[in-house]
Amino acid sequence: MSTCRYSKSLFPVMECLIDTYSETGRPVGFTAIQKCVGERHGRAHPEQVRRGLDSAHCLGYLKVVVGKYGAKYVPTLDGVVYTGVYTALALNLGFVDELPQHTLFCLLRLVRSGVAMLSWAEAFNTLLEIQEGKDASRREILRRKIG
Repeated sequence: MSTCRYSKSLFPVMECLIDTYSETGRPVGFTAIQKCVGERHGRAHPEQVRRGLDSAHCLGYLKVVVGKYGAKYVPTLDGVVYTGVYTALALNLGFVDELPQHTLFCLLRLVRSGVAMLSWAEAFNTLLEIQEGKDASRREILRRKIG
């Protein structure tokens, strides 16, 4: 985790960034994120939003796009995945915000790795089933040709 730290505003900011970006398909400005965080989470103070954006940028959860009218933000794939994992844990456990930062960091990595392992196992089983189906089809074709 190096010097990057989770802030209380990290995941509310990421949630708003992801939702706004998915609606517009364009980089999202600070004001739009601030408005969303204020409406959804009651954290409209610019410093809270800035801390969330700084944490997200440091962790690689978002990219900063500098344009003619200032900086705008785009979520990264890691940001979307970790925000989803965090949201799922928060909804199911409820006490995620109370965990120490390093514990939360490790828990998010652990859950993400577990999900990845399950996905790979499912994909592998699907490939085996397809291969078995092909073998069964080949056997059936040989039976028809022989018989």
